Amino acid sequence: MNKKFLSIAMISASCFFLSDVKAQDNLSFGVLGNVGHTWMSGDGENKFKPALGAGLRLVYSANANLGIGGDLKFSAEGARKEFNNGLTDVKVNLNYIRANPQLLYFFGEFGDAVRPKIFAGPSLGFLISGKTKSTTGNTTTEVDSKDNYNGFDFGALVGAGANFRVAPGKWLNLDLGYTHGFVDLTKSDNNTAYNRNLAVGIGLTWGIGKVKSQDIGK
Repeated sequence: MNKKFLSIAMISASCFFLSDVKAQDNLSFGVLGNVGHTWMSGDGENKFKPALGAGLRLVYSANANLGIGGDLKFSAEGARKEFNNGLTDVKVNLNYIRANPQLLYFFGEFGDAVRPKIFAGPSLGFLISGKTKSTTGNTTTEVDSKDNYNGFDFGALVGAGANFRVAPGKWLNLDLGYTHGFVDLTKSDNNTAYNRNLAVGIGLTWGIGKVKSQDIGK
């Protein structure tokens, strides 16, 4: 009796697993966070400044390898620069709402426990707040970053990573991404500055439905 029960249980579990692989969701939603280094091109010597971000992610898998998706997140960026051989220290804080539409390529097949990936796409940043602090000796001045920097940033995001299945329909996402800004951020005609950002991201996504390709755009 026990052997018969065990056999039925094993067959049922196998059927469940196979049906889960075949009918798994191809639309996933999740949360993400990132930490890294942010800097700006232009005058001055760049020093380390932490880049921090947190937000939401949505991905549609058109097939086993190709996906489209995007991140919407709060992103703390800017730069820390030294001028005049270190006599002047400038900390630029730029806080964005950043949208990153992406084209993704997943290696492997549906059902694999680990799915390496590469991704690329545009990056749009909308400046919402920030302060710029300049210190020379014992003198410190602070101004609103919006007084010196434009409110919109456009660039490109490229990266690579892997998704690790932690439970049926749930994936741990690990990413390394680089953002390269194409828009001069400064309002001054005397200098230029472009955003640069290198960050490690971690997130969790889970399936929320199965969408047919012909349904996209309806």
